Amino acid sequence: MDTAQIVRWAQLDTWAPPVSIATSSAWPVTRLGDILRAAKEPPARVEATDHVYLAGVRWYGNGVFIREHRRGDQLKGRIYPMREGRLIYNRLFAWKAAFAVVTADVAHAYVSNEFPQFEVEASTADLRFVQLLCVTKPFTDMVSARSTGTTAVSRNRLRESDLLDLAVPLPSLPEQRRLVAAHEGATAKALAKAEGAAALRASAWEDFAAELVVPSLAPIPVSASVSIARFSNLDRWDEASPVAAVIHRWPTSPLKAHADVRLGCQVPKRGGGTGPAWPYLRAANIRRGHLDERVEVKSMRVAQRQATALLLRRDDLLLVEGSGSPDEIGRCAIWTGDDASTIHQNSVIRARITSADLVPEFAMAWFNSEPGKVYFRQQATTTSGLYHLGSGKAERAPIPLPPRTVQERLASKLWRDVATADEWEGEADKLRRAADDDFTRAVFGSV
Repeated sequence: MDTAQIVRWAQLDTWAPPVSIATSSAWPVTRLGDILRAAKEPPARVEATDHVYLAGVRWYGNGVFIREHRRGDQLKGRIYPMREGRLIYNRLFAWKAAFAVVTADVAHAYVSNEFPQFEVEASTADLRFVQLLCVTKPFTDMVSARSTGTTAVSRNRLRESDLLDLAVPLPSLPEQRRLVAAHEGATAKALAKAEGAAALRASAWEDFAAELVVPSLAPIPVSASVSIARFSNLDRWDEASPVAAVIHRWPTSPLKAHADVRLGCQVPKRGGGTGPAWPYLRAANIRRGHLDERVEVKSMRVAQRQATALLLRRDDLLLVEGSGSPDEIGRCAIWTGDDASTIHQNSVIRARITSADLVPEFAMAWFNSEPGKVYFRQQATTTSGLYHLGSGKAERAPIPLPPRTVQERLASKLWRDVATADEWEGEADKLRRAADDDFTRAVFGSV
């Protein structure tokens, strides 16, 4: 059979036979062991009082990062120094494309033996080319097939010997450098687009807040570890650092004066609930300024009378009631779907605008802004690590009330700029994907 492969039992070093991938690449195939050399070093000697930085490797080729630092007497197990200019990978998550180059900014850190390092044979291979090749999908597929362990999440390791056994297409050194330069040029354009989006987004929110609140007084520094703040400027007793109070430029009013505020219902336990099944929104569906269409809208059985009271209407403001982070409490969006089709869970608070003095898009912008979030951070409480707000506190949330024309102008400009930033981020993502696809095709051809 053309697709069958016979391997002697003695040649199997794991239950998984040697892995290769069928491609239409025009380049000769080379074992990684011919271009990579394991960098073996003795464990580092660390004193008990030394401060040691420990590094990790991000998934999907996103580089090395400093994950923590410890005193020498807090270390468990052996650690090894990283050296600039080496290829490094995470044995446990090689199948998640956790390959990177050790750069100068992290070379002072250490890693465990789960992060092998390699020297690249510079006469035949370019370091950056090898790293890019290791995060392509064809290569990750080979790694996934070669990794061994009991579970994909916790024990699916790729041993160094198995990595070096993988065979890959290897262009000439000049062609490798050309492909790297092309990829880096395309990703630089993507980065510039993404940075422009981030700057526009930050500027939009700052401009919005500047028209509604007075810049707060910063704490007075006394030393590196002490600062003085006015009592009125403290958000809450347990703040990690003083946060200045919000000083509004316009009169404020509680949300309940302009909206009907209601908490959703609890999802019945498995097998419980009566009546028809209704789709419902939960905290996961709500992002800042929009509903996340990628998150599944689930259903629950609710009696008709209860569902009628919870049905969402167009322009209803939806606020997150519970979250693991106090900064996410009050995150809100506007319901833009059909009337009388969807209800909401008790992790979501609905505020139905009832006053012509408050523009829904402005209210959504305010509660998603930095000064608008201060009240929710103050009021969020927790007993088990999950923060809650409650409908009563949401009703009392203060909101500035400039004239309606001012609200419309501020909201229109903000959401227009945010939409433009979203568009630029989408373009940046397309540029990154195109760069990766072009590199993969140039190396592997069709897979």
